[in-house]
Amino acid sequence: MQIPIYIQLRFYNRRSEMCLGKSGLSVIIVQRDIAINRIFWREEGMDFDKNLLMTYKKLVQTTELEKSYQEFLRLFRFLRIELEKEMPDYRFQGNIVENGMDYSYFQFTNDTLKKKGLKIAVTFVHRDFQFEVWLSGFNRKFQCRYYELLKDTKQPFFLTEDPNRSDYILRIPLDQTMDISDGGRVLSEIKEASLRLLGYMEGVEAT
Repeated sequence: MQIPIYIQLRFYNRRSEMCLGKSGLSVIIVQRDIAINRIFWREEGMDFDKNLLMTYKKLVQTTELEKSYQEFLRLFRFLRIELEKEMPDYRFQGNIVENGMDYSYFQFTNDTLKKKGLKIAVTFVHRDFQFEVWLSGFNRKFQCRYYELLKDTKQPFFLTEDPNRSDYILRIPLDQTMDISDGGRVLSEIKEASLRLLGYMEGVEAT
């Protein structure tokens, strides 16, 4: 929570500078907002869940959690690097995103997808311990646009139930029983699923 509030504080500071020279009331209101945000940050940021922290401590000290997670990251980086080599016509954006062990992902697009406001995300859902390939919009506007286009059609993929609350439009879950230590097989499955989504979307155009 600290990061969004920090950004918000910077925003309000800019506003207070812009308000200089205007009515004193404007400056007072902006400065009051800053004070409220600071109090909110302090109140929300001081108390943490002791049980969860102790659980984390126990896992780190009694299991190979740290090494296991590092090995997963090594696998995920391998997949991103090798997939980029095998799909040179696509632009891979940034590095892998760990996302707090909710789901990790990396993404790519090309000119055709970009014009539609779409991208492919290769995702690992930690709780399900499963790889998935997602078709996502650049933002909620594009997600909703293509959801409306696809919601009454039949397709061999999972369609989101709510494009405003999920980060995908369509998704393909990979075989959950797959041995993910076999990097070559995982790479092949991800590439195949990605090409299926890409091929399907070639004929789909929102107006």
